[in-house]
Amino acid sequence: INRAWLNRLADVGPADMENAYAALQKELYGVMADEGYRQPDYSVTRYADLRYAGQAHELTIETASAGGAPDLATLALEFGAEHERTYGHKAEAEAVECVTLRLIARVAEDRPARKDATSGGADHKADPRQAYFGPVYGQMETPVIDRAELMNPVTGPVIVEEYDSTCIVPPGWKVALDTQNNIVLTRGNT
Repeated sequence: INRAWLNRLADVGPADMENAYAALQKELYGVMADEGYRQPDYSVTRYADLRYAGQAHELTIETASAGGAPDLATLALEFGAEHERTYGHKAEAEAVECVTLRLIARVAEDRPARKDATSGGADHKADPRQAYFGPVYGQMETPVIDRAELMNPVTGPVIVEEYDSTCIVPPGWKVALDTQNNIVLTRGNT
């Protein structure tokens, strides 16, 4: 669930953002209750869509808290770091704006046993390939694996090939299959 909240972080205090999140959370609790979930059945994570003033695109950043209220300084720092990871630069002198507040509720459910992964039809090992991972890592020789090899987590860089798609896993990321055979990438400490 989300709500527009256009404010420069420098112009608001943690209590302002907390009040906006509290109103949004009340709405989320109502939606979850209508779906039959009680508050202990799910967890809620807060996010903020941030941008530098005047930009047209935002990045979604998880909102850190300090003693229960949003930590705006940490939020701005994390935005700058993510902006640099995504776009290759950050603009510390520019004002950071919050455009949207988001809440995501996650319900822990019992899942069926993992289905066996199936090969894309290729029973042979593919040769490693050269892949470019941006200016930080440059071009690297990258192993190529089949989806079936993801039964245990694999650390990137790696290329996962299937008959109908290819998934590129950058350095510092892990890739594995979840219980429904979806490919899940998780960023490690880079």
